[in-house]
Amino acid sequence: MDQPQRELPSSRQPNQPWWTRRQRGWTIVLLFAGFMAYSFVRTPIPAVNEPHYLTKAKHVWNPAWGRGDLFLESSNPHFVFYSTVGSLTQWFSLEQTAVISRVAALLLLAVGLESLLSVLMTGIRPVLATAALYLGLMAAGNLAGEWIIGGVEGKVFAYGFAFWAAGLAARGCLLRPAALLGCAVSFHPVVGIWCLLATLAGVGIPRLLRGDLARIESLPKIAAAVVLFGVCAAPGLYPALQTLGGAPAEIAAQGDRIQVFSRLKHHLDPAVFSLRAYACYAVMLVVWMAFRKRAAMSAGGDFLHWYLVASVLFAAGGLVARFVFPLFGFQSASLLKFYPFRLFDVLLPLAVAVLTVRLFQQWAAGFSEFPQKQRAAYGMAYLVCGAAIAYALLVMPVDRSPTRFHPLVLADWQASCRWASEHAPDDARVLTPSYSWGFKWYGQRAEYVNYKDCPQDAPSLLEWQRRYDLLRTWEESRLAGTMSREIVNQFEDRELIDFVIARTNDETDLPVVYRGQYFSVFDVRGQ
Repeated sequence: MDQPQRELPSSRQPNQPWWTRRQRGWTIVLLFAGFMAYSFVRTPIPAVNEPHYLTKAKHVWNPAWGRGDLFLESSNPHFVFYSTVGSLTQWFSLEQTAVISRVAALLLLAVGLESLLSVLMTGIRPVLATAALYLGLMAAGNLAGEWIIGGVEGKVFAYGFAFWAAGLAARGCLLRPAALLGCAVSFHPVVGIWCLLATLAGVGIPRLLRGDLARIESLPKIAAAVVLFGVCAAPGLYPALQTLGGAPAEIAAQGDRIQVFSRLKHHLDPAVFSLRAYACYAVMLVVWMAFRKRAAMSAGGDFLHWYLVASVLFAAGGLVARFVFPLFGFQSASLLKFYPFRLFDVLLPLAVAVLTVRLFQQWAAGFSEFPQKQRAAYGMAYLVCGAAIAYALLVMPVDRSPTRFHPLVLADWQASCRWASEHAPDDARVLTPSYSWGFKWYGQRAEYVNYKDCPQDAPSLLEWQRRYDLLRTWEESRLAGTMSREIVNQFEDRELIDFVIARTNDETDLPVVYRGQYFSVFDVRGQ
């Protein structure tokens, strides 16, 4: 780690020395390599969410693919992600699309994180040490289930753009951050809007506290930034707003309740967050507040502090909405559905990682007259960073096997799905078990309902809930070890189902078109 420096790098100096540009380039390359290792080691393709987002992206470009699937034919709130990444599915397989998209998203994230961290510290080693600690903290857990590095989806691009914008805004830029934040909103409107508000807080509050209002940009330049942001944000913001509107108030309220308190409660309902997660994040927040000034960070540190404070306020607003609003008869779901905890979930570990590295730098600098002790101090810092990376890469994550199936069971599940892709008609609809995952990825056919593939517009959400309840009720009413015509015909939406994938059993009077050790495919057309 290099010696701490209090001077704030300025992006207003366009002619940086060639060695500075090269150093920043190498930093980005090394960050990118670390992110790639973290992504592909911890979350092999397909990651838990990739069948959800990439099959949707494929359908946007080819509506005939998966026709009849409730989720695929629902609204497209992440339209820019589907439109850009989905174009790859016209030439590449879903697996190849995932690889290409991960590379692009993680490279953008490396650029963005380098932009932000290089405001706070100088040199390759401090930035890499911060990233190492951050990866270790992310691997240890989170508050509301938010993550950045893993599979590919719109929010990975959005965080890359947002961090890039944050670094430039902390340096005093205006137009480029406006454009980048607009791109963040386009790729993921919720992430982009939270990051926009936090960036405004990070830039504006320190100026107000210093009485530095004279540096506020001219009105024409502010107007240009607003227009630039609007142009870049509109392609993603407009489809997202369409998803929110159009449904009657009662339907919208029911959809919000399903989303917040049922399907996505692990992200949205603070009443179900674990006490351990609350305790860990409370400790990290106390550490940041207690030692931030002792770390003697530059003006970039003021930006990061207020950026983080904004995320704390968003999360506090979520807690108020959940626990206080209902006391006065107000519904909280309509506010909680906007993920008020996600930026705090991501940002606090990053701030603590920055703080830790800065304190290590200062501690080691105190031994400047004792070279051996200083080398030992840096050696301890490198050991901590190495342990964080080892933990992140070697500790078995749950996302490595999203189904939680034994490998033999998973292989048989994939084989039953592949049978559908090779033999079922293109327009077939398949009833899969309530615990199924990745059927459309492997099976390439429409699905009657899937727990993971939950639509986001209110009418489709209610239909999803209806279908999922029907599936669960039907599964519970089935006689153990049987799959008969009578049982299949008891299903209320029988006319929407062409094939059924269920556990292999011997007692059946239905045509078994595929029999595996654990799963079989039943042809129920015309039965």
